[in-house]
Amino acid sequence: MLAWVMVVQLRLIWFTTLRWTAAWAAIGLLLGGAMVLGRVPPIAEPGAPSGFGFYLFWLPVCLGAAGVLGLLPGLIYACLMAAVELWEVPGGTKKGFMSTYGWRLLCGAFAGGLIGFRALHDVSPMWVVGLGVASAAVSGFMNRPKSRSLDVERDGRP
Repeated sequence: MLAWVMVVQLRLIWFTTLRWTAAWAAIGLLLGGAMVLGRVPPIAEPGAPSGFGFYLFWLPVCLGAAGVLGLLPGLIYACLMAAVELWEVPGGTKKGFMSTYGWRLLCGAFAGGLIGFRALHDVSPMWVVGLGVASAAVSGFMNRPKSRSLDVERDGRP
C-alpha cells in the first residue's frame, strides 16, 4: 500500500513540475516574441546586423530561460505539496481557504524564495517569491475542485 502511495506521489510530482515548466516556457516564448517584434538587439554594437532573423535569437533564449525558471521552483513546489499531502490527516481539517489554497501559496512562496535568495543573496529576490506565489495561485485555480452543480448538469442526476 505504501509503495502505491509513493508511486502516485512521484507521478504527481512529475506532472506538477512538467506543468510549471511548460507554463513558464510559454510565458518565455511570449516574452521572446515581444522582444523580436520590438526589435530588441541582442548585441548592442554599431555594426550588428539589422535583419529580422537577427532578432529571432530571443525566442530560444527566452524559452529556455523561462523553462528553467519554471522547472526549479516547480520541482521544489511539487515536492513540498506531496509532503504536505502525506503529512495532512484526511478529513482532519475544516474545508476553508487555508486548507484549500493556503498550503499551495505557502509552498509556492517557499519555492520561489529558495531559488531567489540562493541566487541573489540579498532581499532583492522578493519578486521571485511573488512569482512563486502567483504560480501557485494559478496552479490552485487550474486544479480547483469541481463544484457539485457542474456534476449535476453533466450527469443530469442530483
